[in-house]
Amino acid sequence: MRLKRLEIIGFKSFPEKSVIDFPAGISAIVGPNGCGKSNIIDAIKWVMGEQSIKQLRGKSMGDVIFSGTDKRLPVNLAEVSLILSNDTPETMEPGFSQLTEIMITRRLFRSGESAYLINKQPCRLKDIHNVFLGSGMGAKSCAIVQQGNIGAITDATPEERRTFIEEAAGVTRYKTRKTEAITKVNSTTQNLLRLNDIIEEIHKQMTILRRQARKALTYKDFRESLKKSDTLVTVYYHEQFAAQIATTETLLADLQLADGLHETELAKLNAALDKIKSDRFSKDQIISRKKTEKSDAERTLDQLKNDLKYLRAEEKRLAAEIISLEAATRDLSAKNQKISDEIAEETVKRKNIGLEIEGIKVELGEKSAASETIRSGLKEAQQALEARKKELMQVMTQKLRLQNIFKNAESSRENLSQRIQRIQKDEEELAEKTIKLKKNLQGAETLLQEIGHQKESFQLRISEKKEILNGQSDELGKQVKSVTLMTNDRNRIRSEYHALKKMDDAYEWYKDGVKSVMKHFPTDSENISPSEKNGIIGITADGLEPAPGFEIALEAALGETLQYIVINEPQAGIKAISYLKESNSGRSGFIPESAFEKTGDPPSQRDSDPRLLIHHVTVKPGFDENIAGLLHGVAVVEDFEDALSLCASKNSFSRVVTKTGDILFPNGMMVGGSQEKLSGIYKKKLALKELHQNLSQLETDLESGQKIQTRLETTVKNLETDIQKLTVEKNHAEKEMLEAEKKQFQASESLKHALSQYELIRLEKEKLLGEKTDIEDEMTAHDAALSEIMNQEKAVENEISRITESIASLSEKIAAFHQSEMDLKLSFTKLQAELDNTEKTLKRLGEFQREGIVQAEQIQKDIVIKTHKTEQTAVQIADMENRLSETQGGLNRLDMELLDHDADYQRIVDEITRTDETLALTRNRMEETRQKVHQLELELSGLTIQRENVINRFLERYSQSFAAVLAAFRETVQSPDFSIEKTEAALAGFRKKIDRIGDVNLGAIEAYEEQKNRYEFLTRQRDDLVAALEDLQRVIKKINRITQQLFMEMFDKINEQFKAMFPRLFAGGSAWLELTQPANPLETGVELMIHPPGKKVTRLSLLSGGEKALSAIAFIFSTFLINPASYCLLDEIDAPLDEANTNRFNELLKIIGEKSQIIMISHNKTSMEFADMLFGVTMGESGVSKLVSVNIEKLSERSGETKPSIQN
Repeated sequence: MRLKRLEIIGFKSFPEKSVIDFPAGISAIVGPNGCGKSNIIDAIKWVMGEQSIKQLRGKSMGDVIFSGTDKRLPVNLAEVSLILSNDTPETMEPGFSQLTEIMITRRLFRSGESAYLINKQPCRLKDIHNVFLGSGMGAKSCAIVQQGNIGAITDATPEERRTFIEEAAGVTRYKTRKTEAITKVNSTTQNLLRLNDIIEEIHKQMTILRRQARKALTYKDFRESLKKSDTLVTVYYHEQFAAQIATTETLLADLQLADGLHETELAKLNAALDKIKSDRFSKDQIISRKKTEKSDAERTLDQLKNDLKYLRAEEKRLAAEIISLEAATRDLSAKNQKISDEIAEETVKRKNIGLEIEGIKVELGEKSAASETIRSGLKEAQQALEARKKELMQVMTQKLRLQNIFKNAESSRENLSQRIQRIQKDEEELAEKTIKLKKNLQGAETLLQEIGHQKESFQLRISEKKEILNGQSDELGKQVKSVTLMTNDRNRIRSEYHALKKMDDAYEWYKDGVKSVMKHFPTDSENISPSEKNGIIGITADGLEPAPGFEIALEAALGETLQYIVINEPQAGIKAISYLKESNSGRSGFIPESAFEKTGDPPSQRDSDPRLLIHHVTVKPGFDENIAGLLHGVAVVEDFEDALSLCASKNSFSRVVTKTGDILFPNGMMVGGSQEKLSGIYKKKLALKELHQNLSQLETDLESGQKIQTRLETTVKNLETDIQKLTVEKNHAEKEMLEAEKKQFQASESLKHALSQYELIRLEKEKLLGEKTDIEDEMTAHDAALSEIMNQEKAVENEISRITESIASLSEKIAAFHQSEMDLKLSFTKLQAELDNTEKTLKRLGEFQREGIVQAEQIQKDIVIKTHKTEQTAVQIADMENRLSETQGGLNRLDMELLDHDADYQRIVDEITRTDETLALTRNRMEETRQKVHQLELELSGLTIQRENVINRFLERYSQSFAAVLAAFRETVQSPDFSIEKTEAALAGFRKKIDRIGDVNLGAIEAYEEQKNRYEFLTRQRDDLVAALEDLQRVIKKINRITQQLFMEMFDKINEQFKAMFPRLFAGGSAWLELTQPANPLETGVELMIHPPGKKVTRLSLLSGGEKALSAIAFIFSTFLINPASYCLLDEIDAPLDEANTNRFNELLKIIGEKSQIIMISHNKTSMEFADMLFGVTMGESGVSKLVSVNIEKLSERSGETKPSIQN
């Protein structure tokens, strides 16, 4: 595989499309510095997939796009295409071995998008890397050497040099495959661990689900039998309640008929009362209208009195203002006369000032003529003075030039003396410096040992901290898991608590009627006033709180009464029942507080027998304590036997209830059975209370656990910080160790440099002594010339002094004239200012005079206007007095009419009082009837609620239509053979069997089958993963074996070639390759051992630049001679070489060029002569590169007269 063509568009300094056809052999790219030669190598590396922008000599990937010049705009796309000729298909990947040419393209847009293409088809970066795998042309191959990087091969680490040999041996593709295989092994191992955990967890779940499934099947059989017995019991009690409801409804209908007659009578009385009230309303309106008329008349009378008072005050004010204006007119006349006198005085003053100004102007003209003659003489003297000054300046210039020369010579002599002294001082300092450098060398070695001890100490402390950190981390992990479990439990209990609380707040445990009333008439909000509660106090069950263990007994004793609503008066119950009827929201029972026995003490204190249930019940705040009277005479015992013995004894108990909910009456009647027939209100309230207690306890435990977790996290964080600090200190010690080594090397180098400087100082001292003698001779010659110039300077200065005295005399005369002239001008200016002030004063007085005249005229107009207003005010006062008299008479008449209407209104009020008394008697009779109706309705409501509870409990347990069940089982329960006692006994038996089974997961049957199928599937998947893992391990072992064999074979070959190549390039010396870890060939590095001729070098860093370059070239050429790469890119690697070494380099390059395609960038003419093709890069336009090429072989074949062809 070799390079065939390179196409560049918009890459760095190539804005336009540039094409390079690479021939076989050696091609040289030449051109001046900065023209863009290295950009061609960068383009080849970039299209091969280089991702390091540093390797492309930029700061960001956008730097490879042409950024524009002064004459060209920037482009938005960089594209490079590289066409490879596939002449070695055996080294290519299977997907590319059949292709004769491969075109690789890379594009980058300025917006950041990029694309990779192979043969114009989109591909991945990995696909481009795969093209070069095994060809020796990978990213880390030594076949591409960039500008200035030739020494990097010798400076590279042993591990980095290993990659060069691996590229030559073709190991790269195997290492890539190995890395992918290891990644898959790690991923598969992790998946296998997770899968084993899942399988183990599923197996545990299957064991549990298997037991639950068997229990669920048994439970299903018992539940079917239970459902049938429960259905028969429900239908039986439904029919019993239905018969009682029918009887009660008949009695209720008769009372409601009587109530209707009372309502008719009330309607007639209300009609008569409404008519009387209508008459009262009409009379009330008449009285109101008359009172309004009286009020309006009074307001009008008050307004007239106020207006009259205002007019009289206005009349007095106008008279006073007229008198004030007449006085102001007289003052203005006097003021205007005074202004006229001042104007006459200022006019005379202005005339006198004008005459004085004219006299000063004449005198100024005479003074100016006399001073002009003196100025002419002064000008001539000044011109003569300027000529002498110029002559003096020339003399002084010559003097200063000679003085500067003398001074510079003297300064140079002084400088030379100082330099000689400094050189002598430097000789002494060099001796001291040599002694000091030897001491520094010894100190650096001592410091190096101390730093080594510090590093070992830091490493020991880091290990101790890590052991403590591991222990604390394990403890923290356990604590985090504990806190997480508590958090999950808390969230679960909180969810259950909020769900039950929400049901409690929404009255979900009560009948529809109770729920509807409590929602419509809320009682639990603090913002509701007593009037808005409509007399509703609460539900009976909310008012009584049983002691622990007595919940079922209380619920059995009160039965449906627990769902009755407590009210403060019967009217509230009637209102609630009306609402239920209107909204068709069901039925409810109501218990007024008046129904309870009112005594001084609570029922619990009145009934002293400890067996009474009332002693185990507490009345909640907000309820009357007498509500406990509902339990009057109710005793509580442990079981039926205790109840029978208690009823057999003489007592006053109304009934006895057991803690399990069974009831025994004194007459022998018994009620009992399953607890599920009860509504379970207190059971749910107890569960809500227990959830709240558990939630509070969990909150406390969680807070404590979080504090412990925070403490452990802080401890772990502090340990990690300590380890990090110790690591930083250890790294700092390592850096100090490197610095100490550098100081040791610098001390020895400085000593050599000091000795060479001593010889240079001696030669410079002899040179400075000769220069000092020459300067002293030059100073003697210039001293005589300076004396002659100083004599000429004195003569010219005397002549200047004489002319200066003459000029001073003339200047004094001119100054006297100037002073006189200045005095006259000051007098003129003063008079002119006085004249201007006089003009301004006359102007101002004139304005004052005109303003006074205008003000006097305005005052006369105001006097006329105010006199007219005074006359109009007198007329308005007379009219206002007449209207006031008429309004007072109308007000007296309205008072008389109001007295008559008040008497009629009182008679109507007396008649309304009599009618109200009749209505009250009728309402009392109707209220008695309604009380009876209400009692029957309460009984009917209780029976209906009991029947509905029977239905609701059935519907809650079974999702089945009750109407269909009733039709199916009605005949059965009504037949003589049916026994409710046997049916209830059977029902209780089935419930006990189900209770013994305990909690049942009905979904366990289906869940068990699902988990079983999942377990079998995951087991098969685990077996497949184990087999795949074993295959990957075998592949990795095979790759290790192949790569080790290939690497060692290539290492031996390159080492032998390197041993022969080095003496050839260096004309002597020796070099070889060594493995840093011979026992571990897969991980070992490669060290270069270099011994130039006549030197014993222990460090590669001590080699010169040329020696490093030749060593790197020897290593590169050794690699190429053993395994010639398809092509090689060399960027100015011959720059550090001298002429002799360049010739050796070119001879070797010629040998390699026979098997490989060489593309090199060079400024060396000798290297250019060895090239088969020259590509020139120029920059005809600033910032834009252009290509030209010359075929050297064709050129040599032509005759000397024919010009070479140049290809653009």
